[in-house]
Amino acid sequence: MNQPTGIEAEYAFAAKVLGDVRRATRMTSMLKVLSRNCCGEVSEAFTRPAEQQGAYDWLEHATVSAVAVQEVASAATARQCRGQEVVYCILDGSSLALTDHAKKKGFGSVGTHEAGGRGLKLLNALALNSKGQTIGVLAQDYWARPDKPVKRGYRPLKQRESYRWHEALDAARAALDANAPGTRMHVLGDREADASALMRHLLELPCEFTIRANGTRNVKVDGQYVPLMPLLKRQRCLATLKVDIPRKGGRPTRTAELEVRALRTEMKLRDHHTKHSTMASTTVVWAFERRPPRGAERLDWLLYTTEGLSSAASVAAVTRYTRRWRIEEFHKMLKTGGGCVEDSQLRSTAAAIKWATLHSIVASRAQRLRDLARTHSDAPATIELTGEEIEALVLLKTQEKRRNETVAADGLTIGRAVRWIGDLGGFAATGASQKMPGPTVIGRGLGRVLEAAAVVRALRDSGKIR
Repeated sequence: MNQPTGIEAEYAFAAKVLGDVRRATRMTSMLKVLSRNCCGEVSEAFTRPAEQQGAYDWLEHATVSAVAVQEVASAATARQCRGQEVVYCILDGSSLALTDHAKKKGFGSVGTHEAGGRGLKLLNALALNSKGQTIGVLAQDYWARPDKPVKRGYRPLKQRESYRWHEALDAARAALDANAPGTRMHVLGDREADASALMRHLLELPCEFTIRANGTRNVKVDGQYVPLMPLLKRQRCLATLKVDIPRKGGRPTRTAELEVRALRTEMKLRDHHTKHSTMASTTVVWAFERRPPRGAERLDWLLYTTEGLSSAASVAAVTRYTRRWRIEEFHKMLKTGGGCVEDSQLRSTAAAIKWATLHSIVASRAQRLRDLARTHSDAPATIELTGEEIEALVLLKTQEKRRNETVAADGLTIGRAVRWIGDLGGFAATGASQKMPGPTVIGRGLGRVLEAAAVVRALRDSGKIR
């Protein structure tokens, strides 16, 4: 993990990408304000008239390219990947429901066409390190869907919506090549990524992947194509694995015990439109919950992976796939967590994309703090927080500490720091609880810390404190 440097140093390269130092300066100043006061509406995030007008000008002006802003965000994440042997890249899509009653903002259809929702579709590539900790958004693609359903039938790949996955993948790989050369990329995808064209593209890059199957395929055995599932069922159980399932909707958290089977086989990657096909040597891993609790949905995962065939590799594939939940948490944070980016009232597609890109940077930092607190709780707080942020955190926590708490910067761990940040954000667990706050609460608390850090910095710059 690179040492924290502050927003100015982290985005010092942005002027070259945006084409003007003033555009880069405005972007970093907006990120600072948004980090302290993460709101969906620009007028709520920026309360000072000059800052508010500058933010609107930057967002709405055509000279600030939305594509360039996304490139800046991607490059900043890729720079944090330097020194990593492998980065897990989770590809997944979502949508932003945005206000467009008059249908004049360039938005498209979201949700069902019958419901008439307006907004933008998005596809994110969220980068994790080898421990499963969030690094940031490595690539993102936004687009407006047509208002009318597309007619069925053959269309060239570049005219299909699925091509967005190829574009996001290429952007993520390009960002790593330019800023973290030598870092391998291992793509994680849900069933929507089970597309022959996409997997062929991954193999051509070349790029490792673990993708959940959408249905089953026939595979080649002794020169003949046979159904995959009967073949898997005849394989011996390689291992059993316990997996923690997070809460989703009305589903409570629980632990599932999975049996893992696997085989190495030749799989046909076929485009049904062009009839073109290629053969790929792939490991198929089947993770199956034999005895789920009463009323719980059975876990049944069929995974395609480029990794070899062994007990350890098969268990690792299942463990990798569970990290895909990180992007669902990220999308929740982006849309309904601290930022509520869907509350935006901006007047153009480009402005909405730039605003969402800034929110994605803020959301990914809150999630990165959560991940660090879970996996490296005993590491020093300085692996993620700057000296001024730690100083501000200690000041705020001292004012609100419990009677039996000791608050000091000396020896502060990232786990304790994140718990304090959560407390400042309204974390409801008691002091004795070992539970850690989630990214939404962390984001709220971090906003208070960053506001106090800005005050400390201003006082120090003016000479009023040392």
